[in-house]
Amino acid sequence: VKQAAAHPREGQVPRRVVLNAVFSMVVTAFLVVPAAADVRMVTTTADSGAGSLRDAIADAVASDSIEFSIDAAGVQTISVASALPPIPAGVFINGITQPGASCDGQGWPTLMIEIEGSGAPGGTDGLTVSGSDVTVRGLVINRFPGDGVHVVGASGVRIECNFVGTDAAGTQGYGNGGVGIRLIGSSDSPIGAYNLISANAVAGILIDATSSDNRLSGNRIGTDGAASNNDLDMFEAMR
Repeated sequence: VKQAAAHPREGQVPRRVVLNAVFSMVVTAFLVVPAAADVRMVTTTADSGAGSLRDAIADAVASDSIEFSIDAAGVQTISVASALPPIPAGVFINGITQPGASCDGQGWPTLMIEIEGSGAPGGTDGLTVSGSDVTVRGLVINRFPGDGVHVVGASGVRIECNFVGTDAAGTQGYGNGGVGIRLIGSSDSPIGAYNLISANAVAGILIDATSSDNRLSGNRIGTDGAASNNDLDMFEAMR
């Protein structure tokens, strides 16, 4: 005897339709994959063009890291002729990725990437941070007419393992024309550890009155990397 096919009652969704809908939802869930963070690699000391720091900053978006792999021995100097693009939110600039560099807490940093601005127009800052949750690590920043690092309107900015206003050895004063590290309207940003901030014309670190809840720790200010020469800049101060 052939059994008659069951028909759904009024208002009831057929089982096949329900299963198809569930299958579609599962497939869609697997297809929606968040964009992976990119590594923007700096491979040249040129001020612009493919592989340059300028292009890496301009192309970076949140969660990207900027790393260095310049195929040459010794300290690599990037001479900046004009202001670099502001660093957007969530970007990690990591100079410790250049071969030979280190900042492991077992001694003072060894830094291999120098960014210098002696040829930049008046008032040019070294790095401008305009987005929150940025990390600047393992760079030598010197000879800019303005500030070494200028942070404005951001929170959660980490600045660590940098030499600001000295040479790569941390023994000679190559000061910036403004402040070493300046925070304006910024909050919850740890400055340190292992920053050397010396020989800058206005101050080592300046945090304005509109900033709050920032933390300074483990920095050497107004001395050399070995903390043995307190005359590197007689005018160095924290304000």
